[in-house]
Amino acid sequence: MASTMAVKTLSEKAYPVSPHNKFVSGLKIGICLFLACLGASWFSYQLFFVPQPAYFVPQWQRAQWIQASDNSNNPVSYFRYSTNLNVAPDAAFVTIAANQSFRLYINGTLIATNDRDVTNGGGTHAYIYDVISSLRRGPNVVAVYVSNFNGQIPSVRANLGMRRGNSTSYYGSDTSWQATNQVALAYPRYAIYGVRWDTRDFDATLWPSAAHAAIPAQMPQLEANPELYEQPLATSWISAGAGHDGYFVRSVSLPADTTHTWLRAIATGPASIFINGRLFTVWNGEVRVKQQLLINYSSNGHRSRALPQYTQGLMLGIYDTSPYFHAGINTIAVHVASPGNNTAQVNLQTLRAAFSLDLLVNDSQNHNIWVTSDVSGTAWRTSSQSVAGWERGSDSTLVWGAPLYIGRPGVSKTVYLPDSSSFRNAHVSHFSSLATILLINAGVVVGIWLVLALVVMRRYYYARSDALAALSIIYMPALAVEALLIVLSCEPLMPRPFPYTGQWGLVLIALVGLGFLLQWFHCYSRYENLSLHPDIAQLQRNVRAVVDCIPLWWRRHWGLLVIMLLATPLIWYHLSYEPYWQDELTSYYAAKGILAHGVPVMPSGFLYPKGELYSYLLALSIALFGEQNGMIRFPSVLTYLASLPLFYLVTRYFFERKIALLATAMLAFSPYVLIWGRGVRMYELAQFMVILVMYMFYKAAHNYRHPRLPYWAILSLLAMYLSHEETFIFLPVLVVGVLFVSKDATHRLPGVLYQKHWWIAAILGVGIISVQLLIVKFSHPAVLGTDQSQQPLLQLMTDNLPYYIKLLFFPSVTGKQVPILTVNSILAGIGCVWALHAGDTRARYCTLFLVIPLVLLVLVFTPTADRYIYPLLPAFYMLGAFALMSGLRLFWSLARVEVMRQSPSGALLAQRTYGLNGPNVDEYTYRSDRDVMVWNKVQPAQPLRWLMLFTTALACASVLILPALPSGNYDLFTSRMLGISYRHHYPDYDGAGQYIKQHWRDGDIVISVSPAISILYYVGRVDYFVSTDRALYLFERNSAITDTPTGSVPLLNQSDLDEVLARHGRVWIVTGKALNQTVVPKRARFLFPADFRRVYQGYTAIVYLRDG
Repeated sequence: MASTMAVKTLSEKAYPVSPHNKFVSGLKIGICLFLACLGASWFSYQLFFVPQPAYFVPQWQRAQWIQASDNSNNPVSYFRYSTNLNVAPDAAFVTIAANQSFRLYINGTLIATNDRDVTNGGGTHAYIYDVISSLRRGPNVVAVYVSNFNGQIPSVRANLGMRRGNSTSYYGSDTSWQATNQVALAYPRYAIYGVRWDTRDFDATLWPSAAHAAIPAQMPQLEANPELYEQPLATSWISAGAGHDGYFVRSVSLPADTTHTWLRAIATGPASIFINGRLFTVWNGEVRVKQQLLINYSSNGHRSRALPQYTQGLMLGIYDTSPYFHAGINTIAVHVASPGNNTAQVNLQTLRAAFSLDLLVNDSQNHNIWVTSDVSGTAWRTSSQSVAGWERGSDSTLVWGAPLYIGRPGVSKTVYLPDSSSFRNAHVSHFSSLATILLINAGVVVGIWLVLALVVMRRYYYARSDALAALSIIYMPALAVEALLIVLSCEPLMPRPFPYTGQWGLVLIALVGLGFLLQWFHCYSRYENLSLHPDIAQLQRNVRAVVDCIPLWWRRHWGLLVIMLLATPLIWYHLSYEPYWQDELTSYYAAKGILAHGVPVMPSGFLYPKGELYSYLLALSIALFGEQNGMIRFPSVLTYLASLPLFYLVTRYFFERKIALLATAMLAFSPYVLIWGRGVRMYELAQFMVILVMYMFYKAAHNYRHPRLPYWAILSLLAMYLSHEETFIFLPVLVVGVLFVSKDATHRLPGVLYQKHWWIAAILGVGIISVQLLIVKFSHPAVLGTDQSQQPLLQLMTDNLPYYIKLLFFPSVTGKQVPILTVNSILAGIGCVWALHAGDTRARYCTLFLVIPLVLLVLVFTPTADRYIYPLLPAFYMLGAFALMSGLRLFWSLARVEVMRQSPSGALLAQRTYGLNGPNVDEYTYRSDRDVMVWNKVQPAQPLRWLMLFTTALACASVLILPALPSGNYDLFTSRMLGISYRHHYPDYDGAGQYIKQHWRDGDIVISVSPAISILYYVGRVDYFVSTDRALYLFERNSAITDTPTGSVPLLNQSDLDEVLARHGRVWIVTGKALNQTVVPKRARFLFPADFRRVYQGYTAIVYLRDG
């Protein structure tokens, strides 16, 4: 013991630790433990307090997959099933699945659609809907409209269930259903106005029977327990009497093997539901205010009723309450307020506080037990006034009387609610539960850490601080796996519940144990001087010899080759899959104008001075490779592939190889970059030039005395600007960056200011850009107006700040399916702060290249779109990779803590060969640094390197995978390889154009309610287009108003339309989803006559024809 103390004293004198290093080490340990506590608390909270979504097997009975039997390749189909009801059922529901998007109608009433799920890449799921409120006595029609966005035949599987008493009847889809994909049968020429194909009065005698369809590889599953819809609502509700408020309490005894509980609640007014004394939710089932009447172009020119239809009745809410109930006695308490004025619309004005509540209990044997509130039960106690502790079922409530039972007031509609707030329910989270979970998990995490560091592993470390530091990283593998699980939970195709289950909790605990075992083996092998087995050592030498035969460059940069191999099929596969959208066609016609006239002239004769460099590159590509099979997208594909090695080399120049590899992977697999890399636009070329400019200006400023580098830098700047003028946001940062980099100690001002070549190059660059701006100004005809925003393109304002905050940090609230950049944005922000703190010139230069253009984009450039962030992505991913790798290295520095090593003399000492008492004590102590115990400051042993590599790989994988989810919306090649559903993202005007060409007659004209340039490309002509709030794109030519891209004539109001229709007999109208399949506001200025009939319908495009 005396020897050990002497060694400790000597070593502390030999290796002093500064207070700053102690603080940094303590900060690292604190962050590791904080993350461990946060991860454990989050998983525990989700596991014990949050209902986890699960999948259920639908009750298909004999329902089959069916499709239309017409021999047509239309992407839409219509399905009908008629049945006659003599007696209204107690409950009715429809289970449905489709390939891909569907709209379910009952007697002409829209019940539901899964459009949003398909748009968001949710995959194929089954759905169940309560339809009792839409059924009528007599004939009833179930109608389904199915559209497929993936070039496949639309198919559907549906099952209508009706509950009468204790029996349930099913009417599944089969060949008795009628189906067609012929628009002429769904919208016949001489149909009676107002009688739609989904109503009971429609004559469907010409419709053929449905045919059997192929069974999909993945069987759709439900996200809700079907028993909740199959069980009829109680025929009797309970009330507290004539008061304005009602308070209800009851006890429920649950068996020990209970696994799930669901709660159904419906009330005449707002209802506060308490479970075991805690407020669970506030439910409001009242109807919403009737929506404003809207106009729909798809109704043959006449005003249609409101969509969706206003339905009278109360809403029945369904909750998964499994975490809130326990085995044994539970208390349910409900406070119901009297209904408000809105309920007068559903004839409930005579009722007071009344409600109905059911509980579905599922046990381990998968048996279902219903606890209802009908007249057969006597468990409820009620009062019109509350007492202290009533929500916990206090003794004061025992004297409450029995409730009054009233008849069920009218119809209702069922809504399955997630464990979150919505306009109908306000979910309540309790701070006490969160605090309890946090404290318990923090105590366990810190306790295990202290026991392992100060008791179990203390003997291997010289100081307690070293043991505490080394053992703090054992939680990192489990944290990395949990982060990956959270990321994968964003994928809709993952099995549910996932990942917050007991099995995954055990996996995470096992990973903590594995981390400790690897740490222990690392210390033990160092301490005991263990060496590898000779055979393993020889195998390592043989592998190393083989690796040494590979050229050094490939050994160091093999990761780039892997990224290129993965990225090539992602970007190349099936370039012609997507139809061209309007911006792509603008670039296409500019390139065609170059081939015809030498300058980018549009079909209207308008000069297109935007993205000139890209237009000429595209024209060259068309001249060399043609434009078939999507080859006009070849320049963007080639630029994308070329940008990856360039970005890798530039990032390696600014940082180092591993950061460059991660940043390149982020850029290569970014959903945004993959979309732009497959588009006929200048975005990818401009992004390539931004990377080049970023490097060239730093290189030139760093070597500011070099006479030629300024000219190369300005040349790259001109190429960037002429690729896309939006890159003007980089002009200020180039000035600031060059002045920052070139500042040195030999000059009072930045060095570039003393170099004439910089002044000459700058003057040349400013002159050329000025010439381009003059061409833009004087070549553009006089503008007749502006766009609907009524704002100039450049203006200092803060209106766009919320949009970009949502886009970068909260993409789910944008209402659009955009990549999840939250983690990337946080990492980029940390990278900026880290770069400024580190003081590295190159890292600070990269920070400037992100921050200043982003500020200009947000505060100066008035248009908003997610594509406008594309030039920022190189610096964005560069700094994100820098933050992630630097953070991981900071934590892994804890793995380099010195471990004591026992030498042969120490082993003899342990065998009492030497004694510690006597004259040799001091001599032995002073020789201890080499003979008995030595500090080991070398690289971590192999087991610890495995732990580090495993954690780093999972952390990087999580960052790369998150933006790619959901996988159904990521990339066509990935979807094909995984066998999952995909969809077209652009309107199918190609199908509409093909139909018009097949039925074209001399004298026909085309009116576009869609982008005119798309109709021009796919139809071959466009005579007129409906112009609403698009004066920015109109100009005067030959005393007539025309548009800048196509030269077609705009229809500005109803009189313009009527005049055109009076002069032409046979007229085609092409519309898109934005103006036809949804509704437009009441202030719309156009109504089309009833003699237009729908002749073609795609998944987006619709064609109307008037025969004349």
